[in-house]
Amino acid sequence: MSWLERNCPDVAVLDVLLREGTSGDVAANLSERGIPFVVCSAGDVQIIDKAFAHGIWVEKPFSETALQAGVREALASYFG
Repeated sequence: MSWLERNCPDVAVLDVLLREGTSGDVAANLSERGIPFVVCSAGDVQIIDKAFAHGIWVEKPFSETALQAGVREALASYFG
């Protein structure tokens, strides 16, 4: 979160479950700022936190091709 306070990425890739909890706060921050993001998870992320609903979901395990497609879709959804 501190990095996001000083930076504005074009797109982000989030893993839902982290050692410290979830990345729901990051997803909410990205959504509020209009920054597209991809959510990588093996579970139903909307149950974990509704903030993830604004991202493009890529199911784990995923291939490099699937991740690239998710990033392209996220960018296209925000930037056309």
